[in-house]
Amino acid sequence: MRCANLLIVLGFLAGCTNLGTGRDDANSKAGSTRPHPLVTVSVQGGAVVALVPAQGSTPPRVRIRAQSLDVRVEVVDRGCGPTAVTLEVSHLPTDLTATWRPLLDALPAEVAAAREAAGGAVDFVGDPEDRKRTPLASERAFEPETLQCPGDPRCVGSDHARWQVWTVRTDRGAGQVELAPGVVDAPAATGPGACATLDAEGAFGLGQAGLVVRHRLSRPIAGPYRFAVWGNNAGTPDVRARITQAVSAAADPALPEGERVLFAVVNGDLTEEGTPGQLRSAAATLDSQLDIPWYATVGERDVFSQETEAVVDALGQTTFALDAGALRLLVMDSGDAAFTQRTFSLLEAWLPQTPLWWPGSEAPPARLVITHVPPFDPFGTRSGGFKSRQDAARLVATLRRAGVPTVLTAHLATFQRQDVAGVEVIHAGGAGAPIETGSQTTHHWLLVEVGAACIPPKTPGLAAGAACSEEAPCAGGLWCDGTCKPCVVVSRQEVGD
Repeated sequence: MRCANLLIVLGFLAGCTNLGTGRDDANSKAGSTRPHPLVTVSVQGGAVVALVPAQGSTPPRVRIRAQSLDVRVEVVDRGCGPTAVTLEVSHLPTDLTATWRPLLDALPAEVAAAREAAGGAVDFVGDPEDRKRTPLASERAFEPETLQCPGDPRCVGSDHARWQVWTVRTDRGAGQVELAPGVVDAPAATGPGACATLDAEGAFGLGQAGLVVRHRLSRPIAGPYRFAVWGNNAGTPDVRARITQAVSAAADPALPEGERVLFAVVNGDLTEEGTPGQLRSAAATLDSQLDIPWYATVGERDVFSQETEAVVDALGQTTFALDAGALRLLVMDSGDAAFTQRTFSLLEAWLPQTPLWWPGSEAPPARLVITHVPPFDPFGTRSGGFKSRQDAARLVATLRRAGVPTVLTAHLATFQRQDVAGVEVIHAGGAGAPIETGSQTTHHWLLVEVGAACIPPKTPGLAAGAACSEEAPCAGGLWCDGTCKPCVVVSRQEVGD
């Protein structure tokens, strides 16, 4: 029997290595890639899942899987001659806002000195997102080309994925940037170039600075909204089809935005054994059945095969965070019934009220954590939680201190709400695995309703149900909609067997 299977049989991995560290490495590598020796493409709010080398006049292509509704993609050119790279981003919302801005990766000496003298209190450059860089132009909108597979010879990846595609052409020597929709031929190489031209008056004497092209792909949310969560499908196609059909109906664009599911999170166990073929098949099936963005983390079944690269290639990073409206959603990898040290570190970094990757934006006030395995087995006898009770207690204590009210899990094939030291853990593994006898539930998914203008945790104010106004605000964890309502409401949505 393979070492990883002992997690199911014995509930611990005595003598086994921590397989999650392999996924940590793959997750870290998915943050950036180098399509050219002196060009780097980095992404936040998504994952680099493939690099297709240049072919003839076709520039190299970087494939990115979005894992949020607000993705940041940067191209940094430190070379001298003209170059090009095509960016292909999947799993974005259809009502997308796309902007870009060129910058230099440094500040003029006089600006840096003035900023230091002012203690950073004054923005001398004018870009709130990158205060240590020099903008070359204002933020501007652009429209990528939308490709839908199959049928287009330029199409890449899944047969059903929708891709936003554009090409960035840079010439650091001349300080020039050009964006074009679709795949555009690469410029002819002209040798080392004359980088000293960047020392012209308009470039502030920054001849050695890298040329940065920053992109933002976002879907702003102003009011209340909904999203879907399910897990423990274990490769059961008929139940998965019923789940996705129900979620798609709840995501109907004809519904008012506040009543419409905007995205979905699949909470582990998409496959039976986590082989590359099963992972690709599960991702392609979800692409074909859902017209909204979906994101996923892993369960213990998805990591049986220890194909760490295949997991990230199919699903993106398995630990990630996203901001959507009033909520910060933290999706954490517990596929080995444990958090690695990296996972704990990311959790602790994302919980505070600080921006994720847009420093000029405010952080949302509410928090929700999604992970596959619960910290503790609610029955206390079956080893259905973390393999280390110390780590489980650390997780609960961390969430309690940060004021996180709820954790959604999917490891157990049942539905149950459990209070763990003041943190509600919802066990909801009803999306495909055989439901336990006597569980008094059926296959189901979770509808998560998120309010607007939520009050940060631990803020004094009125209790839920009280009439509220600007003069009479609600307490932390609530929002005012005439009366004080919870920021996050989770309800079970059953599907027929």
